[in-house]
Amino acid sequence: MRVEPLGDQCFLLRDLDSPAFVLADELNRMSVPWFVEAAPAFETVGLYVRGEVDWAWVHEVAQGCPSEGSPGRLHEIPVCYELGRDLSEIAALTSLDEDEVVTLHTSVAYSCRAIGFSPGFPYLGDLPPPLQGVPRLAEPRLRTEPGSVALTGLCTGIYPQETPGGWRILGETPLVIADPDRGFFPICAGDRVQFRRIGMEEFEMRLGEHL
Repeated sequence: MRVEPLGDQCFLLRDLDSPAFVLADELNRMSVPWFVEAAPAFETVGLYVRGEVDWAWVHEVAQGCPSEGSPGRLHEIPVCYELGRDLSEIAALTSLDEDEVVTLHTSVAYSCRAIGFSPGFPYLGDLPPPLQGVPRLAEPRLRTEPGSVALTGLCTGIYPQETPGGWRILGETPLVIADPDRGFFPICAGDRVQFRRIGMEEFEMRLGEHL
């Protein structure tokens, strides 16, 4: 494990022997005076601290982590692909038709690699190979609807709140997947997400329902 300082109160843990979310989870279970939080990304962990760090303890925790994490919770997310404003463009970019894009997108259970960008935004991967490599929009949208299901590169994700966004949108879920005001963040790093295709009738019936 390699440690990279990012100021006085944050360190980046690199070259890990276990998945980032596994190490972060182990660290977050501990209670030591200088520890604030461990935040996982794809292959690194941000370690937030106050005061002097006991690096021997950190290395001991890291060495005790399993090389593979146990599967987290499985969340089924209904998606109305009829509302995918970029679905036709995604199909063109991948040389697929729209039904093939949807079939591929719903064919796997994705691992939540990290939470970030906006509160509760899950980075889910990896996409099936035919869907990989779709570029971001040349100019990000100023407004992306909450519940927008989008993809770019190797990842797919869900916009929890109305925010600017540059990922291409292939559908919308009626569910609320995060609510910062209530501290509601059901999807965590290490969890799995399976998308399920629905029509407009189910979308409208379940609009605003919490995951």
